[in-house]
Amino acid sequence: GTLKPAAEDECWKNITEIAGLTPEEQQNLAEASSYASEVLAEGTADFVLTLKTGQYVYADGNAVYIGYGGEVQQTLFHDGNETVVIDETTLLAKDMNFDGYEDILLATTSGTVNSYYYLWLCDPAEGNFVAYPGFEELSAPTPNPETERVSTYERGNAADYTQGVWKWDDSGMLTQVISYQVATDEDGNVTISSTDEAGESTSFTVTSEEYTTVNELMSGALVDFCISRYGGSEQ
Repeated sequence: GTLKPAAEDECWKNITEIAGLTPEEQQNLAEASSYASEVLAEGTADFVLTLKTGQYVYADGNAVYIGYGGEVQQTLFHDGNETVVIDETTLLAKDMNFDGYEDILLATTSGTVNSYYYLWLCDPAEGNFVAYPGFEELSAPTPNPETERVSTYERGNAADYTQGVWKWDDSGMLTQVISYQVATDEDGNVTISSTDEAGESTSFTVTSEEYTTVNELMSGALVDFCISRYGGSEQ
């Protein structure tokens, strides 16, 4: 295979994360994995997560179940996800609000581009998970631990899309701080609008031909053509 830095390898990350746990935490994680295997073997769920807390998580069309020691501790009901095609992205454990604790995400629908999730935030003080209302309206939510921001991406059609950057405010709510949108009108003109974190907004419109040309330049298609046509010369 192709060698790559250990820092970029998911298996290495998992190994180092486990090595950083206390013996008790490692034992809890091993027990959680064992119980998760039993849940799968019994056909109770199609996909199971094990958390660093030693809990395991599985879901069906009605709820998400948090288990520990072979027993369900908490049942988190949702509004359904019958159209979801089960895969490794259906049920996720990520620290979405950057407090150091894993939160739970469950896919609401399966799409070729846009993806939406229910979110339950971990409440370490109470030892349970609490639903965050309205999170399922955000497409492709991706946390960035370095900036403590959540980015979103929603595709409208082949040309139109919206990007956003969100942050958690002091009340524990997500607020949008950056937006970028590309929209096409019935004449094919493309409007690009954006708002930065300082609240400054800009907007301009170009023809579809101009927009296509810029995309080709940015993607390198024209550069590739020139290289194939003229070789490696500067000309």
